[in-house]
Amino acid sequence: MKQWLKIIFLMMILCISGPSPLFIKTDDNIAAADSKHDEDQKSFYHQLLPLAAEGKLKHAEFPIGAKINAIMQEKGTPDEQGILGGAAYFVYGSVIYFVPLGEEMVSSIEARLAPDESIKLSEIESLIGKSAAGIEISELDQHAFLLYEFDSFLLYVEAEHEHAPAETVFLKMK
Repeated sequence: MKQWLKIIFLMMILCISGPSPLFIKTDDNIAAADSKHDEDQKSFYHQLLPLAAEGKLKHAEFPIGAKINAIMQEKGTPDEQGILGGAAYFVYGSVIYFVPLGEEMVSSIEARLAPDESIKLSEIESLIGKSAAGIEISELDQHAFLLYEFDSFLLYVEAEHEHAPAETVFLKMK
């Protein structure tokens, strides 16, 4: 009986005294989390260009040039598939693989960015360098984008508008 009374007494003290300091967010904890977040963003964007130059995106398990049958064999049935603008598309999570109709090889990959990877286009430029034309506006949907050109590939980083965080990366063969 005395053991139970001690436990109840301790629980009352904890409830009255408020949350444990282990669970309180301090400025130091927040600053450390922000710093880690900033480092993750820098790492993601510093990897973006070298991978894109090889026809790869961090989010996509398969590069441009992979055969769609091999992707389907390994990943199973796509979450969604269809035809759009002369290409078949295959959705796996946040990644879309595009294959020209009548062909087998992936010619384009689009990936939705995770919220912690989404930063403004101007911030992306400051991390990885300006694109040839700077921030451009699409005539098709009025979205803003950066375009980076490589020997064999084009990389688009797209946002809803010039001051919005980037939402997607799109890599395609020239």
